[in-house]
Amino acid sequence: MSLFSCSPRSIIFLGCASRPSKFIMACLYSNNSKINTHITSYEIKDKIALYKITVQVGEVCWSLSHRYSDFVELNDKLVKDHSLNKDLLPPKKVLRNLDPTFLEKRKTDLEIYLQNVVNFLEKSLPRCLIDFLHLVKYDINILLQDFASFCFNEGDKYLSMGNSTHAFNPLQLYAITNRLKQECPAEESLHQEHDFCHILEFCNNLRTLIIQGSPSHIGTSNITYNQLSYELAMFKKLCKLFLYNVDINNVTNLGTLRNELEKLTVCKSSNIKSPCDILLCDQVHKTINPDLIWTQLTQLDLSANEITHLDEAMSLVPHLEELNLESNQIKTISNLKSLTKLKRLNLNRNRIQDLSHFKSELNSESIVELNLCENLITNLNGLDGMENLQSLDLGSNFISDLSEISNISCLDQLTNINLTGNPIATIIDYRIKILQLFFKRANQIILDSEKPTSKEIDCTNILNALLVNVQFSD
Repeated sequence: MSLFSCSPRSIIFLGCASRPSKFIMACLYSNNSKINTHITSYEIKDKIALYKITVQVGEVCWSLSHRYSDFVELNDKLVKDHSLNKDLLPPKKVLRNLDPTFLEKRKTDLEIYLQNVVNFLEKSLPRCLIDFLHLVKYDINILLQDFASFCFNEGDKYLSMGNSTHAFNPLQLYAITNRLKQECPAEESLHQEHDFCHILEFCNNLRTLIIQGSPSHIGTSNITYNQLSYELAMFKKLCKLFLYNVDINNVTNLGTLRNELEKLTVCKSSNIKSPCDILLCDQVHKTINPDLIWTQLTQLDLSANEITHLDEAMSLVPHLEELNLESNQIKTISNLKSLTKLKRLNLNRNRIQDLSHFKSELNSESIVELNLCENLITNLNGLDGMENLQSLDLGSNFISDLSEISNISCLDQLTNINLTGNPIATIIDYRIKILQLFFKRANQIILDSEKPTSKEIDCTNILNALLVNVQFSD
């Protein structure tokens, strides 16, 4: 569950299109940026004129739309609470208020009004103006003040209820990261609940972190999620980390979690070509070093990336028990021999053809579950040494020869087999012929998610008895 969905208002964080050292983000307090506003056009919807407003702070710009009544509401609040001249707003017109000539003039007049209001109140920035201009979605300190208030008022209660799993997007983490580099804004020192320390304390107590990235633009702005850099050093007690569709090159200080994480998931990241890109993502030279071992990691999910090969970085996860490499571009496995505790290996949806190297590159004695579904496999040579294998998924490959089953029928612990989607599955009496190859163990085999029927067991027993008689006669 995302923390920010629980706050009083929707909290979104935003930066700019470049890296932090190269741009000024939307932060009025630290950048002393001017708020530039323009009304660029209008459109009529359901007989109501909507005025399109563009807002720019530094390099960040976004757009929004307001009807005339929104301006009236804003003006009333500013007149009442901030001594704004009530006659500054263009007057309302009852008749012919959708006339193009009138709307063009009103657009110009409203732009002048808005610019005057911003110039007059830019230093104090009343909340009604912040909301009107959607600054709440883009200014780092305004956003973090809301988050700090939530942490101060509800954070302890939220965590005490067992809610230690929270989802963030790169915007939110970018805002926290950049706030760490700033001086304390005056607003924070005046209000205890806005203290940034409340955010840091909350993050420090999280156990599971989910980061959901995206290559798309953020709202109507000129910024995309995956252009924003952020660090993870503020999360000091994490056990599980999930990174979905993020640019791993923009994540810093991931290495600080090497002695904490028990589970790491990195999915749909286009710039991960090998495990090294994630396990050594904070190392410039990508050099294997015993000091860089992930000491607690037992589950690693690198599915749905663009991994082409398994490099020596796999030696940095010696305690791994589960490895998910589904939906990559792997043609052959390598560098898995050191994973002596590996029990479950998922290689579904890759480009594997040859299994003969499994004996030399995989600790075959530890594997109990192996998924090779949707590859390019034609023969099973190389699986015969996996003596502790219990479950094997070979669905949707190109196995056509019954004799290949002899490579796995010798595995005494194997009980669960999937061969659906292979040419072999189209052979007449396919199930009986497969089960027959397991001899006395035929009744223990779950083939294609189905236990053998009593009729199938009877048929395999008769066929095996006949086979024994033939061999005896010879």
